[in-house]
Amino acid sequence: MGLIAEKEKRRAVAHLQQKAQAFETEVALRQSEERFRLLVEGIQDYAIYSMDPHGVITSWNSGARRIKGYTSEEVIGQNFSRFYTSEDVERGLPGKVLQIAREEGHYEGEGWRIRKDGSRFWSNVVVTPLRDEAGNVLGFSKITRDMTERKLLMDRIQEHAEELDKAQESLRRLTARLLQVQDDERRRLARELHDGAGQILAALNMNLESLQDAVKEQIAPSLNQRLAESIRLANQVIKETRTLSYLLHPPLLDEAGLRDALHWFVGGFIERSGIQTELEISPNFSRLPRELETAIFRIIQESVTNIHRHSGSPKASIHLALDLDEVLLTISDQGRGMPSVAAPEEPKSRRKLGVGIAGMRERILQLGGCFVFPLPAGSASVYQATPS
Repeated sequence: MGLIAEKEKRRAVAHLQQKAQAFETEVALRQSEERFRLLVEGIQDYAIYSMDPHGVITSWNSGARRIKGYTSEEVIGQNFSRFYTSEDVERGLPGKVLQIAREEGHYEGEGWRIRKDGSRFWSNVVVTPLRDEAGNVLGFSKITRDMTERKLLMDRIQEHAEELDKAQESLRRLTARLLQVQDDERRRLARELHDGAGQILAALNMNLESLQDAVKEQIAPSLNQRLAESIRLANQVIKETRTLSYLLHPPLLDEAGLRDALHWFVGGFIERSGIQTELEISPNFSRLPRELETAIFRIIQESVTNIHRHSGSPKASIHLALDLDEVLLTISDQGRGMPSVAAPEEPKSRRKLGVGIAGMRERILQLGGCFVFPLPAGSASVYQATPS
């Protein structure tokens, strides 16, 4: 009997200890839950609330009251879809949010929500499922943050960016038009120089030569010498006028194409500048549309002019190739190069690089090509890839 009583006593003590431990655990859990509730309740910048598996609100913190305008008495027992816009409710967004959170373990998104007073605010929301030990969904927690100020700021930035894009596009169209007008004006001036001033100068030279033949034995040698010098000067002016006319717009460009025009131009450039210039054109390079040939000629013309004026290089090279549906142009020299200040696309850099580089870039961009202008010390080069 005594042994049985002792066992019963021990069993009773163990039972009491288990109950005491369970009570302490429950008290600790309640205290922890209360501390967590107070913590959540004290958060003002976030709306934090919980829902059952169907989206019915079961708890509501002070941040939710501040952001959405509802008291806990007004929303507990209500479905959280009441905070969504009518458009979002019609397309079933609240249900999709819970479905994604349930299936993926998390949902985060942004969108317009409705306050109690009917006003809208832009929210960032995070929904997390609450599960039991077996993995069954007991409900959801939802954290909402008012991001309206950021949204409005981003919208303004986007509007300004779109306005800037429109302005840049307008500027690009204007630049393209100016380049076209410039080319047309060069073509007109070249024609007027050739047909107008060139013809007049040629007639003047013929008159001077006829006069020299007629009077060379009747006038003093000094006058003959002056007349000969006048004829020489007239011939020089005719040559310079013809060169200027061809540089403005070489007739070969229209008549024979880019290949012949470039060989003529490079030959004249070597003669005028003394810079040994290599011109390499791929054998498969054929005639291109007029505007493309004109643009390539102008780019090469501007590039070698810059080399002559600024680089101090004794040599230059021009490589022109046709690769499938692209025209590849590389121009390089052995000069001082450009200061490595910034990418050519930046406005400050554009001012430093001058109008020539900007003009070349715009010509290429208007044709749908890409423009690369590396700036290593000791060299300068222009690379162009343009759809043919």
